[in-house]
Amino acid sequence: MFRPSWRSLTLFLAATASLALAGCPAATESDGGTGTKRIIFVTNGDDPFWDACLSGLKEGEKQYKLADTKLTVQRDVNNGTAEGQIEKLRQYATQDDIAGVAISVIQADNSAIVEEMKNLQKKGVKIITVDGDVNRELYRDARTYYIGTDNVVGGRALGTATKALLEAKKVESGGYVQFSGFTDNDNARSRMNGV
Repeated sequence: MFRPSWRSLTLFLAATASLALAGCPAATESDGGTGTKRIIFVTNGDDPFWDACLSGLKEGEKQYKLADTKLTVQRDVNNGTAEGQIEKLRQYATQDDIAGVAISVIQADNSAIVEEMKNLQKKGVKIITVDGDVNRELYRDARTYYIGTDNVVGGRALGTATKALLEAKKVESGGYVQFSGFTDNDNARSRMNGV
């Protein structure tokens, strides 16, 4: 499965930071009066991949000197459920020190997740999806950017390689199995459709 590279996550951080800087109010009670704002990355579960993501976020925070712009990054590990993501997004809406949220959406068609993303946008919080996107045909306006891969193209490449392997082994019949952590995730569906 494709996962965003450290470099793409650093670019995400830089993009989010530049978006977040526009129109950020000064000190608030929730940030202790320092004026520091948070950029939060919400995972779709507790996979060790997200540990590498956190390292990339922290490295990007240093590289782009976000402290100088009164920004900090943090990862928020979701429990692997859509309900968990919805609850986290609702909590963020009650906090005034959040400048941006990146989320790896679990369910591309979950209107409650989309609604909470839009509620944050209304508060001026910048939203980006990473790795797992919303249904682009229906909910593209719920986020500003998606950082990931074209999973249909990736699926096609996998299908082509599988066909070549079966032909090389002279297999006349058979099938294939795909594994995905979340089958209602847009990137998983796109990969499966591509194959």
